[in-house]
Amino acid sequence: MNFLRFARYDDVPEFYIIDFSDAFYTLRLHPAERAHTIVKGNCGSYFILHCVCFGLSCGPLVWGRLASAFLRLGQAATNNRGGCSQCYVDDPILVALGRTHHERSRVFARVTLLWCALGCSLAWHKCSRGCSVEWIGVNLQLEGALYRDLRVCLTVDKTSKLREMFKEIMTYQNKGMLPTALLSQAAGIMGWVSNIIPLSRPWTGALWGAVVAAEREPTRDSTRARKGLTFWKQVKFSILALGKMLEVASEPNRLGRDPQLQLPQLSKLYSFMQDLPLLELFTDACPTGMGAVIFQGNIPIGYWAHQLSQEDCTKLHKDCQLGDPAFQTEWEAWTVVLALRAFSGIFSSSKFKVFLRSDNTATLQASLQFQAKSPLLRQIAAELVLEIEDQQLGALEGRHIRGLLNQIADSLSRNVVPKQLEHVRQFSVPDDWLFFRRCSLIHA
Repeated sequence: MNFLRFARYDDVPEFYIIDFSDAFYTLRLHPAERAHTIVKGNCGSYFILHCVCFGLSCGPLVWGRLASAFLRLGQAATNNRGGCSQCYVDDPILVALGRTHHERSRVFARVTLLWCALGCSLAWHKCSRGCSVEWIGVNLQLEGALYRDLRVCLTVDKTSKLREMFKEIMTYQNKGMLPTALLSQAAGIMGWVSNIIPLSRPWTGALWGAVVAAEREPTRDSTRARKGLTFWKQVKFSILALGKMLEVASEPNRLGRDPQLQLPQLSKLYSFMQDLPLLELFTDACPTGMGAVIFQGNIPIGYWAHQLSQEDCTKLHKDCQLGDPAFQTEWEAWTVVLALRAFSGIFSSSKFKVFLRSDNTATLQASLQFQAKSPLLRQIAAELVLEIEDQQLGALEGRHIRGLLNQIADSLSRNVVPKQLEHVRQFSVPDDWLFFRRCSLIHA
């Protein structure tokens, strides 16, 4: 879909779906190979296969190479600006650009006729086209200005099954252990869902890590085997974070639907506008305060500051004390979350790319890669992910800035407003937004 970024102003994109039918069965076997594909049927008779069937280890690789050749030839028949194609196993999808319906039809017809000439068997009853289609279990819908926004939604049925699975997993919360098979199934589905919600990948990876650890043979003879079970505490944080993330991504008001008429679906909006405006977000914190300033084109357009109290420290962690630098990194990371909340009015007015500048490397790692060693910092990273999903922002980008160069944010964290911000709008965060709004996880 990246080619949409460079489309002409008057080009309209459109999807085209048509499946390869009986994909493996189109691969005929050489007579010399048929001796290796003799199978016994239910009737007791033996059969010699004349084509590649499901179950042969070579099947996926051979078909993948053939499908790749079909797609490459189809792409060669279309100039790069006119269309683009993608295939998932035997389900190809084409996207064409054109000013009129006729121009886009020529792109689709050229590729389809080429595939037919090559001997492909196509499932015509599954053929569809338009700005909204269903492909490999998700709904793809082009919307927004010039149809340059792509909304990807899980179907209602898949969303409902996913919720039921997480409800089943949560029933083991007080039992201490849960079946590894159930966890493996959830990790597999979440691995697929993470293509829609990429920010869920770190926590999905943690589930896979727990599955691999549970299936590994004990290194010591004295270690008792788990017998298909995984410790709940090992995956507790990931399960709770993913559950909250799915709730945010399924909110009905985001899709503009009445929840009484239809179940909300998992949704993610991707923008393919060529040049999104860049906003630079500078943040800083100290043991007594937090501050952030946002720039557009080297011009400050807003700032936010908050002075900490002992009550704030207690809400962050029971052992946190006002003025104690022990939780410096956590305050730095929490400043990023609150800055996104404070400047949400700016983000909702248009589409932007947010570039984070911080003088704390652990904060950057938690904000950009969602990785942290501290349990509290992991919780803050989860809250940040939920905030990004809630505001439909893209993944943050960022870079470390030396503390000496982060003077404006540093002054704001110490309750000092620099002169260059005297005529800049000051933003605030409601008191009930200052701490964990969505991620009600307990500290591990």
